Amino acid sequence: MEIEELRKSIDEIDKEIVKLIAKRFEVVKRIAEEKIAKNKGVLDEERETLVKMNWRRYAIEYGVPINVVEELIELLIKYSKSYQLSLMATSRKYKRNITFIGYGNMTRVLVKQLVQVGHDVVISGRSIDKAKRLADELRCKCMDVSQAIEHGEFIVLALSLDAFIDKYVDSISLYFKDKIVMDILSSKGWVFNYLENKSIKENFKYVSLHPLFGPLTPPVSEKIAVIPSKTGVDVLQDVVDLWISAGLEPVVVDFEEHEKTMAIVQVLTHLYLIAFSRASNELIKELNINPDILSTPTYRDIKAVTERIKYIENVVFEIQRNNPFSNLVRKKALEVLNNIIESIGR
Repeated sequence: MEIEELRKSIDEIDKEIVKLIAKRFEVVKRIAEEKIAKNKGVLDEERETLVKMNWRRYAIEYGVPINVVEELIELLIKYSKSYQLSLMATSRKYKRNITFIGYGNMTRVLVKQLVQVGHDVVISGRSIDKAKRLADELRCKCMDVSQAIEHGEFIVLALSLDAFIDKYVDSISLYFKDKIVMDILSSKGWVFNYLENKSIKENFKYVSLHPLFGPLTPPVSEKIAVIPSKTGVDVLQDVVDLWISAGLEPVVVDFEEHEKTMAIVQVLTHLYLIAFSRASNELIKELNINPDILSTPTYRDIKAVTERIKYIENVVFEIQRNNPFSNLVRKKALEVLNNIIESIGR
């Protein structure tokens, strides 16, 4: 058979693959419509895991490289979740006024997403020049702090812990009355109680947020923790609906559950990753080798994660310092590591 004829066969197969993908998305749409009708969320991790396992099994059965099907199914799942979330957002379509105080990397990620789905967003902060540069980049508004807070229904404090320590938040909280105020700190620590008490005294609603992704991760279909305070319970659904409309997956938890979970998900994980990164860098110098030459998939994956961690190292160490369970985690991590080393040495 001539090469051109073989290529025509490939073209026909490719066409069939695309047709099957289109058919798959039709089914995804029907599932989304059922979820909307039954008021269910998009995320189903058990189903996701099952689908990935099925694809691996099919790859083995038909002799297809596993890494090829893994990349394909990751893309399909990501798009499917994004598509379902966009349908849900459209079904609940509404436009809200949202003000961000702060202009860092997470502001950029969240504002971009909110603007894309049609919300009215204002950026402000200590430096109006910095706020205006970001607002111009993201095609939204910039106002001084008092005007910005007055304009917003939702006020997002996209600020570092320092802004709470040096009383900047105190200085602007007089404008919070009757607003829904949200922080986005990774480690809440004393800030949660501080804002909860302030919301009671100064008559605003407080709901804490934690985007469970970093500035380098596309936010669509990612989780965002939603932690209501005593004053935030009656506006909880408003907050959840806002972030669903932006294509995120809100997960409602209480304060203690969040901090305990982050002790494992962030404190423990980051600790070992930073240790791996620093130890490997020192060993590379001592042994005078380049491990990338003979790297395994696991090594490459871990190395890629540690490179991302470097980008947010200041946040990582802030979490290490402020999570109330950090000392327990570090003690346990060291204890387990020593036990493993001792067991190997016996």
